[in-house]
Amino acid sequence: MANDMQTTVVGNLCDDPELKFLENGSAVANFTVASTLRVYDKVKEEWADGETMFLRCHVWNVQAENLGDSLVKGSRVVAYGSLRQTRWESKNGEKHVTFEMNIDEIGASLKFRAVKIVTTQRVTAPEPKPEEEVAPPVKPAKKTRKAKTA
Repeated sequence: MANDMQTTVVGNLCDDPELKFLENGSAVANFTVASTLRVYDKVKEEWADGETMFLRCHVWNVQAENLGDSLVKGSRVVAYGSLRQTRWESKNGEKHVTFEMNIDEIGASLKFRAVKIVTTQRVTAPEPKPEEEVAPPVKPAKKTRKAKTA
């Protein structure tokens, strides 16, 4: 969409990714990234943690399966995707705003640890072939006798 804002978030997974498969076979992984801003306090001359932001994220298809196989709670990630805002009202009339991110790319951060990449071949079911059209049997044409000419 034109109103989607592309952004990058760096943070830690709050829980193991929740991998689900839809009826059509598509995979989706849902997870939350916690990102804390570090700020420098000039008066104290030291770094301090700012407020932590918790961002609900979604990733689809093979990337969702790879995420589920690769990252766990506490993994530091770099995620890039579309940020979406949803406004809603609770039953008691309070107005709320929720932000979620639809992930285009995600990977482990290499800032504090090394990661070993393992390439695997994902096995997927073959696409179903449409049933071949079967033509009705053709009846042989009746042979007609030619009239004898004298």
